[in-house]
Amino acid sequence: MIDASLPPGDTEDGGQRVVNPNTGEVVRSKIFVAPYMFFERIALDARTLTVLKRQQQFDANKYHDPMAAVNDVADIMSPAQLAEKLGYLAERSAFQAIRGKGATVEVSVPKVAAPPADAASAAR
Repeated sequence: MIDASLPPGDTEDGGQRVVNPNTGEVVRSKIFVAPYMFFERIALDARTLTVLKRQQQFDANKYHDPMAAVNDVADIMSPAQLAEKLGYLAERSAFQAIRGKGATVEVSVPKVAAPPADAASAAR
């Protein structure tokens, strides 16, 4: 993911901040593949189906593998890599559309929950 490790914007020679799809390192490059996601989230009133809110969501990442010796920009990433990155982008865009750009999710180890007391007696 592109962050503040490089100054924002383009360089004078046209290089842009891009991510190496294999390492996650942020570098500058003029050549990249940029999968993008654009959708509109619409909130409806459940009773009347009146549109309460419309919000457009646009998200993109730029990828370039500096070690790839390719002549065609479409060959920078394999179709499997591109599908994985696009899936990640869709998930992140949908989450940000609902929770906002600053929201985060913490993942922890699952814990086994004890069954309710009446569920144990019903099983006998």
